[in-house]
Amino acid sequence: MKRNSKKAAVFPSLFFVLIIAALVTACGGRKEDSSGSTAASAALVTAPGQLPIVIEPLTLSIGLQQSQNVADHKTNYLTGYLREKTGIDFDFYFFSSNIRDATTQLELMISSNEKLPDILAMVGLPNWQEHGDAGVFVDLNPLYEQYAYFYNERISGMDPAEKDRIRIKTSSSSGKRYAYPMYSYQVTQNYRSMNFINQTWLNNLGLPMPSTTEEFYTTLVAFRDRDPNKNGKKDEIPFLGSLSAYASEPLAFLINAFVYYPYRDAGNWFLNVTDGKLWTPWTTEEYREALRYINRLYREGLIAPATFTITQQEMVPLLSYAQGETPTVGFFSGHQNQVLRPETPAIFDYTYQVSLTGPKGVNWYPKLLPGISPSGFITKDNKYPEVSFRFLDFLSDLEATMTARYGELGVDWRYVDPSENARSYLDKPAWFQQINMIWGVPQNKHWFLGFAQIFIPENDIANAYWVDDGSWNASRYKMYQKIFINDGKDAAETLDTIVYTKEEEDEIREMRATIDAYRQECLSLFSTGAMNLDRDWNTYLSELDKMGLKKYLETAQKAYTRTIGR
Repeated sequence: MKRNSKKAAVFPSLFFVLIIAALVTACGGRKEDSSGSTAASAALVTAPGQLPIVIEPLTLSIGLQQSQNVADHKTNYLTGYLREKTGIDFDFYFFSSNIRDATTQLELMISSNEKLPDILAMVGLPNWQEHGDAGVFVDLNPLYEQYAYFYNERISGMDPAEKDRIRIKTSSSSGKRYAYPMYSYQVTQNYRSMNFINQTWLNNLGLPMPSTTEEFYTTLVAFRDRDPNKNGKKDEIPFLGSLSAYASEPLAFLINAFVYYPYRDAGNWFLNVTDGKLWTPWTTEEYREALRYINRLYREGLIAPATFTITQQEMVPLLSYAQGETPTVGFFSGHQNQVLRPETPAIFDYTYQVSLTGPKGVNWYPKLLPGISPSGFITKDNKYPEVSFRFLDFLSDLEATMTARYGELGVDWRYVDPSENARSYLDKPAWFQQINMIWGVPQNKHWFLGFAQIFIPENDIANAYWVDDGSWNASRYKMYQKIFINDGKDAAETLDTIVYTKEEEDEIREMRATIDAYRQECLSLFSTGAMNLDRDWNTYLSELDKMGLKKYLETAQKAYTRTIGR
């Protein structure tokens, strides 16, 4: 009797457990593994590379920064294209267009345990590694291994070291990979210091393009004194740049004639590396001599004071004169697409300036490596990590990448048939043609977002169809033809990425920010003469020491040695 009574007690309990399990499953309960994956999500996806991605429609929420250049994300052509191809619909959560404000919004959501969008599509997000290690983002390593199809297809011909570079730049020090990359190989972006000289003025004065710092000085003096625009007025601005504009590196352009000096977009915090050892170019005697040269130009009225304060928007009217108006700028630093208005005759007056050789034979022109931006994050609140990763992976497909960048196929861009024998502006075989220029302008064809796209040399804009028809747009690209005059002047060993642990980052974050602010401030003060390079130089070095420069370098060196050894 006792044995039978035990069985009677067990069977109802087991039945109750099964009923509860069924109810939980019916209510959307999910079983997760250590990667954050769910059985329900895995059951919804088709085989890697197969479209649509899901076997039944579902909706993912995407958090991204608001853009005034996108009319309506819901009715956007890219949204419809992705919905049709993948079977996924989208809800959009908008963060501020300013990355600092957007970051603050996200931090508040995380700290208050507010539900996060399924996917964050945010380039330039700080602290993503720390958030990942804290469980905010899903480790994508298992998903890469199981579902990366278009991604692997696109990088299949890439050098193994470059593939590893992508992995490092999308992982934390723990080795967990929290980000999907935006990979951008565009030759015009790799040459980030864009500098142009007024060829018309050189012709008017019978001067060759300057190639040394002394020749450059002499040329600027001639621009100042010899009325190169021939209007009888002393209204010329010999040298103009901006310390904040895109691809405007006016001071770095000059400093690199004295010491190797990386650009602010290099992402390596102005550090150099030789034989694996990190060092700061901005504490060397060579840097001090570069500042003497810059101060000489400034003191003699050759560098416009506005260079130290002007924004990119403020540069535009100074450079973009109308037909019949007189140009006033002899040399400018900045990307012509950003600082020249469409149809301004300035496009026909300027040519690419060769990098300069300094008094000791130094001539560096740093070249950025292809850009790798952590851009896609799957959050802890995402119930469909497999589906979400498959979506990110699809964005790496060539046509999807092109659509996300150039708009509608057949309307905004087209494939070029090989039989057309079309050439690019760099005289390479062209395989596509831009029909409408819709990047950076109000439109409703794409999300105006560098997000999970893969641009490799084969689909570089340098391989787009181009005809020298004398138009303004054709001439805009023609300015690029001389970009390679500075090729081969990069250092053999350059610093790319340092992956810090959370403890290391916590230790150096404030010290790095303090040092960087002081470094930038003193660069301007020494250049303009507000600080004296004889009287104040030792004080400058002493202040950097007090701010913890030695400790910072020790920590950076330790982290860098570990990073390159991974």
